[in-house]
Amino acid sequence: MMTTEEPPVIPHHFFSPVLKQTTPINFLKVLGRGVQGEDARNLLGLLTSARTSLLTYIHSPPLHNSSYDDMLQSCSTYLSLLLGFIAEPQLRKVMDFSWTNIIGLEKKTKMKDTQFDLCSILLSCANWMVSRASSVACKIKDSNAEELHKELYHLLLRAGGVVIEVEEQVKELKGQKPIELSPEILSVYKDMILAMAQEISINRAQIKGNKPSLIAKLCMDVHNKYSALYYGLNVLSKSKGSRVFKVRSYAKYKMYEYQALTYNYTAIIVSETDSENGAGLAVAACKKALELISLADQSAESYTNFEPETDINLVRKELSTVRKIIQKTHNMKKMENDHIHYQKVDSLPDLPKGIQLCKPSKFDMAQVDGSWEGLYESFQGVFTKGKVVKNEKENEEGFDVVEKEDEKEKETGNQKKNTPKKTVRKEDSNCTIL
Repeated sequence: MMTTEEPPVIPHHFFSPVLKQTTPINFLKVLGRGVQGEDARNLLGLLTSARTSLLTYIHSPPLHNSSYDDMLQSCSTYLSLLLGFIAEPQLRKVMDFSWTNIIGLEKKTKMKDTQFDLCSILLSCANWMVSRASSVACKIKDSNAEELHKELYHLLLRAGGVVIEVEEQVKELKGQKPIELSPEILSVYKDMILAMAQEISINRAQIKGNKPSLIAKLCMDVHNKYSALYYGLNVLSKSKGSRVFKVRSYAKYKMYEYQALTYNYTAIIVSETDSENGAGLAVAACKKALELISLADQSAESYTNFEPETDINLVRKELSTVRKIIQKTHNMKKMENDHIHYQKVDSLPDLPKGIQLCKPSKFDMAQVDGSWEGLYESFQGVFTKGKVVKNEKENEEGFDVVEKEDEKEKETGNQKKNTPKKTVRKEDSNCTIL
């Protein structure tokens, strides 16, 4: 068994993703002239205020004292209203939504699809939760470790659940999507979040003195997940102007760090279970672990230098603690071998298969707000305004006849002014349909 007089509390550093930005939207201003009735107009006002409130929340610094529950409630309120658009196929396609891209080559993506806003909002909420986890991790001390470990663990599992919901919602999104909404990127992002959560599990296992065999398997799983993230972004890193270098460097230093820890605990296992070569294998494994920590240190320096720059001391505190764990194991196993076993082994022990104990928490998607009931007919003006009227016969110049509603009434009297028919080129006629 591992003997540690004072189990280490690792000062974790977690990656904080860049938050997506979007263009503010006033639903009432865009659609108000096409709807009938105060209830429908009030609904558009609610949509505008709910979206503004949510974006203000998720674009504010996710400090430890900010409320996850408040963010979740704000998200649910907006999505329940937004889902009303998606429930009506015509209404779903009437508005443009624009969001910046986090890792793609394009600066932003613009789509005339409410489903795009839904997916982007969910991904932004997941990013906020991961950023909050990064903020909370910086506050971990010996005195509050148990409390903050628990908060971090459940926060990250919830973030993983939100990403799973994004994966499902993206299936309904048609057209050219930004790279961060691709199935491959969402999958490795989810793996990164689960790797973070499992890092907390590993530290709890170390503190509680759990078996090295369990800790080694957990470490191997974290190594595998960060490896998947690193190599999953490999194609993007070859593109000029790509913005994935920082996250790849983060994945690389974590990948080396947890491979090093896997060798550390494997050294403890083989020294206790292999009487013939275990002591020599343990020393070799510890040496390999120390080499990997040096590689992690190099990758961490590269990670902190990429924009936006990160305080390297935050990472060095983590790696310094891990190095002490490995150095202690190395010193102990080398002393045992030098004075008792005298084994000379050049090969390395086989590493165990990883296991994942943490699972994402299910995200409960909002239901369509009841305010939409009976209001869809109030939005018919959005579609009939400027509608193309089919003629039995096109005129000789290849024009379609379009009847336009006049939106102004005479100042005297309440009758609408007769509007002359306007001709538009056939190929341009779709521009008159909202």
